[in-house]
Amino acid sequence: MNIAAISLTCHDCSLCIIKDGEVYENILEERLSTIKKDGKFFFLSEKLSKFEQDYGLDKIYIANGDDEDIKLAELYLKKYNINCQIEIIHEEHHLYHASSAYYSSGFDEAVCLVMDGWGAQHKLEDIFDIIDEIDDDNIDELLSLTEPNFLETTSIYSVKDNQFKIIYKNYLMPPLTASMELDFKNYLSIIVNSDLVDVNTCLDIGMMYGRTTQHLGFSNMDGGKTMGLAAYGEEDPELPSFLNDTKLFGNSNLFFHTFFNWTYHPHLSHNDDLQRKANIAYKLQKSVEDAIVLRVGKILEKYPDTKNLAFSGGVALNICANSAIKKAYPDLNLFIDPIASDACQAYGIAKFYSNVDRKSIKNKPLETIYMGPKYDLKLKKIEIEIAVAKENKKRYNTIKGKL
Repeated sequence: MNIAAISLTCHDCSLCIIKDGEVYENILEERLSTIKKDGKFFFLSEKLSKFEQDYGLDKIYIANGDDEDIKLAELYLKKYNINCQIEIIHEEHHLYHASSAYYSSGFDEAVCLVMDGWGAQHKLEDIFDIIDEIDDDNIDELLSLTEPNFLETTSIYSVKDNQFKIIYKNYLMPPLTASMELDFKNYLSIIVNSDLVDVNTCLDIGMMYGRTTQHLGFSNMDGGKTMGLAAYGEEDPELPSFLNDTKLFGNSNLFFHTFFNWTYHPHLSHNDDLQRKANIAYKLQKSVEDAIVLRVGKILEKYPDTKNLAFSGGVALNICANSAIKKAYPDLNLFIDPIASDACQAYGIAKFYSNVDRKSIKNKPLETIYMGPKYDLKLKKIEIEIAVAKENKKRYNTIKGKL
């Protein structure tokens, strides 16, 4: 059976094709459009059409996009005469991160930790599906509460024999209006007493990192620059704590929902001074490392038999934090998803749905991350040499004209 998965995230739009149970191709739109982190589904449709013509296609899974994104993708599929069953799926964004990490790891049994800025938006009913503590008498009222949207930020799954089980989730809850507080009062008290779910207004690690990265003058997608800058920083006692008392989430006096409240902490004003910015980055990086190590420690405390941990999501791109995990828990088999950002989503979707009905199979580790287009290397070399020669001739003529 040949299937394809399309992830319509607003950045890193991706396509993964499974041919006869094996990954045939996994590719990002940006690799074809040359636009970094391209979130559009355009060139990938031509790639998918070529595969269908050559090998046939049984089913396409589409996830992560809003209604407008999905309509546009379906339009492109129609334009390229791709005719097969299409299934729009609305599972958790974090599930596909976990799937990507698990099926890449080669572990037969593992705990999957997913941490990113924020995953999919969820209604209150989705949270209670996890908790499974709602009376039938209250179900209609629960379904009527369509606001606010909760954002998944950390998820933990146990995986065995291709069965993914949620063992923890954290959701970011936006500030509530007075009427919302009245509506949610009874429901939130149930959530507070649940071991499976946390719902709060404190920023989780990924979003905290993104907001500070913006404060330092970078895009919130450029956390790697902040991690690099941290290497030039040093401890500054004047900086406030970045974490709250739990040491797992952001200090809400500093991070207010999606804003960085540095106006309440004048020492965080850097005036574009490089050393000042580096010190802030250093404080952030150390705080994040401590929080992640503590998170892993809590997993091991609650599930002491855990031998294998697979880590995915944008936060898993922080190589310094990953090293801190390994240093703190040297006996833990730690696997980091090699495509931990949203670029892994189509791969995670494809692997999940191609294995969802399979039991007790041997999970093969990912042997290479080079799963994109295949080229005739000899031909490609000639093409490169011709392109370089033309560019050199163009530059030579330009310089000659100026002389």
